[in-house]
Amino acid sequence: MLGFANLALTELSSHTPALEQVAAGAVPAVLLSLLLAVATVMPKIVSGSALSALHASASSANLKADGGLGQVLAVFDQGLELWAGRLAMIGVVGLIAVEAVKGDALF
Repeated sequence: MLGFANLALTELSSHTPALEQVAAGAVPAVLLSLLLAVATVMPKIVSGSALSALHASASSANLKADGGLGQVLAVFDQGLELWAGRLAMIGVVGLIAVEAVKGDALF
C-alpha cells in the first residue's frame, strides 16, 4: 500500500509517470525488498522459535487479550493485511494501465 501511495503522490506532485518512477528507483526498491525480507525473519533468528509459533502468538485474539496497545494492533490482522496488499496491487496495475493507454501521467 505504501508503494502505491508513493507512486500516486509523486505522480500527482511532479507529473512523472509511474513507469518512469519505477525505472528510476529500481535499485533502491530491490534494496528495500531485501531489507524487509531480512526484517521478516529477524524475530525467528533472535528468539530461536519457528515463524509459525511466533505468528500464532501474535494472533488477533492474543493481542486483544493483552489489552492496551495490543487491542489497537489486533485490528491489523492477516485478513486486513491481505486485502490492503491486494488493493495496492490493483491500484499499481491500474495506474500503469491507464498511463499506457493515455500515453502520459494520469494526474
